[in-house]
Amino acid sequence: MQKEILKHINLVDNIFFVPSIDIETEDGIRFHNNSEIKKLERWIKSYLEIENIYHTDLSKVSMNDRVKFISKKNPGLVAIPRDFI
Repeated sequence: MQKEILKHINLVDNIFFVPSIDIETEDGIRFHNNSEIKKLERWIKSYLEIENIYHTDLSKVSMNDRVKFISKKNPGLVAIPRDFI
């Protein structure tokens, strides 16, 4: 899988690391609990850094500002509904 990711990574214009949202995970819907989610999040972030894959980390961008931040970074992006901007 890693070879396939690295082989096709240049086809992607931008990669955004979006951290998990802290919500109740013991609702019977989610497969992972909070500690597993955080661990998986660290693995993904570490993978991007270890493989030297350029990405934009949205950890410090507030939830309310993320859509605006992404749309400014991708001015031609039209897939974001106007209600979210």
